[in-house]
Amino acid sequence: MTSQAHIIIADSSPLYRQGFQLALAAAGMGQNVIGLGCITTLQQALLRNTSLRLLVVDATLEGLDSFTLLKTIAHDHNVPILLTSSGADPAFVRRAMFNGVNGVISKNAPMEQLLEALQKVAKGGYWRPVEDPDSRAQNRETAYFTYALRRLSNQERNVLQWVRGGLRNKQIASEMSVTEHTIKSHMSSILRKLNIENRTRLVMAMQQVPNETQQLRSA
Repeated sequence: MTSQAHIIIADSSPLYRQGFQLALAAAGMGQNVIGLGCITTLQQALLRNTSLRLLVVDATLEGLDSFTLLKTIAHDHNVPILLTSSGADPAFVRRAMFNGVNGVISKNAPMEQLLEALQKVAKGGYWRPVEDPDSRAQNRETAYFTYALRRLSNQERNVLQWVRGGLRNKQIASEMSVTEHTIKSHMSSILRKLNIENRTRLVMAMQQVPNETQQLRSA
């Protein structure tokens, strides 16, 4: 590497990395930008580059499983972080910013919002997703559901991930090497804690929650 990177874009998708680089170029911030595809290469790059002004990280980046890691990166490398996600769940945004992230933006945000977020965070400011008034009620429901998910045990969260993948109780039992009766007990507990009537409504509720709200754990 001939020069220090000023901006790192860490995203598992090459297309998104390219898109962000184009957005940065349009904002006059396209110099000394590198794109990376996993947490391992990101950590290596952070050690090599000491003049970073901005770090853009995908919430579903391969190897990123905890907000704690983002908090450590922000602290140790003194770099502002813009987290990109597939949704803008308020509870997820609050946890991200509590753990050292300067801003969260949806990958579906218009280009002008993306540019504004990039510029603001790069200057040390903060950015929250722009909320659509028509989606406030749905966001409140999603926020409640996301909060309720925190009441689940580790085993119940594992069961829930298999449910999200479309597996039935017998298949989940096989994957987790437990009895089907055990899975049924977990399912009853999950429905009770989430205040959901049945499995069908559970699956529907899960579809409204971005996967990263379950993938990333708070510090």
